[in-house]
Amino acid sequence: VGRADSQEEAVAAMTAYVVERARDQRLRVGVGHLGASALAEALEAELRSRLDVADLIRYVVGPSVAVHTGVGTVGCVFHPVG
Repeated sequence: VGRADSQEEAVAAMTAYVVERARDQRLRVGVGHLGASALAEALEAELRSRLDVADLIRYVVGPSVAVHTGVGTVGCVFHPVG
C-alpha cells in the first residue's frame, strides 16, 4: 500500500486504501495481526469510524503469512456486502 514511518501512519495508510476502494459500499472486514493486538485495535477503530462496516472479524495471522512478515504484522481484508 505504501511506506509508513510510524504505526499511526500505517493505520492511516491502510484505512485510506480501504476507504478509497469502498466507494461508499457496506463492507465485511477482517483485521488480522500477529503479536500486535493494540495496533489491530487501532486499525479496527479507524475503519469502523470511516466506513459502513457490516461485519468485522479479528484473526491471528497464520504461519504462511507470518513467515514472511514476522511478529508485529497487522493488515486487513475486505469485500462489499451483497
